[in-house]
This record gives sequence, C-alpha cells and structure tokens, in this order.
Amino acid sequence: MAVPGADARARSRRGRWLLPALWALAWAGPLPVLAQAGQWQALYQQALSAHAAQAYGPAQAAARQALELARRQPQGQQPYVASSLNLLGQIEQDQGHHAAAADLLAQALALSEASLGAHANTASMAWNLGNALTALGREREALPHYRRSLEIAQDRAADAGMAALREQSLRALARLHSALGEHAQAQAYLQPLPQAGGAPMQWRLLLAQAAQHSRQGEADLAEPLLRRALALQGAVDPADPALAEPLNELGLWHAGRKEYAQAAALFAQAQQITEAHAPDDPALARLLASRARMAQALRQDEQARALHAQALARYGRETGTEALIGQADALNGLASLLYQKRRFKEAEPGFLQALERMELAVGRDDARLLPLLDNLAALHRSQARAGESVHARRAAALREAGRLAAAALPASAAP
Repeated sequence: MAVPGADARARSRRGRWLLPALWALAWAGPLPVLAQAGQWQALYQQALSAHAAQAYGPAQAAARQALELARRQPQGQQPYVASSLNLLGQIEQDQGHHAAAADLLAQALALSEASLGAHANTASMAWNLGNALTALGREREALPHYRRSLEIAQDRAADAGMAALREQSLRALARLHSALGEHAQAQAYLQPLPQAGGAPMQWRLLLAQAAQHSRQGEADLAEPLLRRALALQGAVDPADPALAEPLNELGLWHAGRKEYAQAAALFAQAQQITEAHAPDDPALARLLASRARMAQALRQDEQARALHAQALARYGRETGTEALIGQADALNGLASLLYQKRRFKEAEPGFLQALERMELAVGRDDARLLPLLDNLAALHRSQARAGESVHARRAAALREAGRLAAAALPASAAP
C-alpha cells in the first residue's frame, strides 16, 4: 500500500510550492494498518488523480470522504487522518485559498507529529505548511516549519529520497531569511548546498544585500557584492538578461566616481545582453536612462538628448510607478538640456510634465519631487519673474516637513 500523504507525483503542476515526487514506501517507515485500508486508499487515490487533473471539486469531495472514513477509525489511525487533511490543504492551496490551506495543514502536521514523530510524512507536512504560511506573507511563522522539514531530512540522510527535501528546505530557509534582511542566516543555509545547485540562490542573496546597502546610501558597500554576484552568475550563464541590472548598478557606481570609461563599458555590456536576449525587458529603459545621465554629465548634449528620448519612449511602453518615475526622469533630462542652452520657454513644459508624472507616481508630498521643484524655481529665477515661485515655496515646505519629521524620530532611529 502507498504511504498516506506521501504520493506527491499526482500533485498539480501549477502548485509550484508543493514538494516534488519523493515519498516511497521503502523509506517512509511502517504505519498502523487501517481497518478499511482498501476503501480509504481508493478514495485517497481518487482525490490525488482529480487534484492532478485540476478537478478541484471532485478532488475535494473524495479527500473529504477519505478524511471522514479515517476519523471513524480507532485513535491509532491518526496518520491517515493527517494524510487526508494534508491533501485537502494542498487542494485549497492550489485554488489560492491560502488561509484555509494553512489551517488544514497545521492540523495535519500536529497529528503527524503526535502519531509518527520524525517521519517522512511529518517532513512533507511541515514543508507544505511552511509554503502556505509564506504565501500568506507570514514568513516568520513559516521558518520553524521549514526547519522541521530540514531536521527530519538531515536525520534520515541514508534515505536517498530525502536529499531533495533537504535541498528544498535549505533553499526555502535561505530565501526567507534573505527576504527578512537576515543575510548571515541566509548565507549559513546556503553553505551546505552543492555549488552548482546553490549558485542561483547565492546570486539572489548577494543582489538582495547589495540592494539593501544601496537603499541606505551605502554604495561602496554594495559595489563588492555586485561584483561577486556578477562573477557567480556570469560563470553560469554569461548571456543571462538578469545580469543587466547589476551591470547597470555597477556602472552607476563608477559614474558617480567620475570613472566614465569603466561605467560606459558596463552599460554597453548590459545593453548588448538585454537587446540580444530580452529586447522587451524594462531593464533596457533603465540602461538608456543611465547612459543619458552620464552623457549629460560629460556635456555630450546630442547623445544625452537622443538617449533621454529613447528612454522616454521605452518607459512609455510600461505601466506602473517605476514607469512614471522613469518618464519623469527622462522629461527632466530633456528639459535640462534646453535650459542649459537658455531656451527657457521650451524647457518649461518639459519640467512641468516631469513634475506631473512624478506626482502621479509618488504623490505631492514626497521628497523625490524636490529636484523637479528646484529646477522649475531656477527656471523662474532665470526668467526674472516677479515674486517667489510657487515651486520654490513647495520645495521649502517639503524640506521643512522632512526636517521636522527627522527631528521627531527617537535618537536610535535617526539616520
């Protein structure tokens, strides 16, 4: 007889959170014999087959019948109750009912722990519950369940089938700790992974650490992490379009240090990869914008104008906050080029459009509006307009609000 709760081969292909097919009688260990084993097994297999076919109504009905049959048995049949609950939880999860899934899987895991302890089924249920909680955004609660699945898999190292569960659990724990900003813990879970298998996660972890430093204005700390990430993933696939983002970030770091030759080489490499392998990737718009800003810094006005226009067109194909911010940046760059040539009347509509796009993206009280407000205020001063610019007043009010907010922070929270 198949092990209850152990047959993962029939699980839905859509449910990527589910563990791959691992469970086999040879290593799952003995279970108590169910009085009506044949009837329960028939219902369980019927539910598995319907689940695999994404026929969730019939799958749920058969799994509930199997659950009721198992519940009518003596107390010693709890593993079958747990397996039925586990399957019901998987069916709910595949339908996007994450809260219902987590409740069923928590019941299944508790019963399996009480009746079987460190058993293969318990490891499977702990893994599934961790995934359900992660889908609910409850990563902190998911961690101990992933650790339990890892603990059982490591204790049963002689069982070949446990190797995949061990690796999946290590990856899940590394991913969650990284998402929670706990990079040292994430790194510890990555270490035991095979080099080839661990490389993609190591790459993502390095990028997450670099992004965190960049957000905190620590570009010099982000730079070596970006280089390590590029070396790691570049060795795996030098044409991976995902390389474009860290190449762009590293190029911006060099540009910020006025190392324009190094920056240009990195931007060119990123653009070549993106155009060849992912020409519709939004990363291309960001690359064009980076190159435009550098050209403008080098006073290569015609090249800067062409690149800003290309970036604007690319961002115009996208939707969402980032696209609006990108459009605002490009419009501001184009208007700045006109301003530098003292073509004030032509520059003003561009600055106003840039401000409008940025307000749509971030609202009217965000500090990211300040460069645009300052540009408009400078434009008005250059035109010798009477009275203080409304944009200058808005910029002053935003700066004052920021100063007061910073002063209100506790000393430990101040930057």
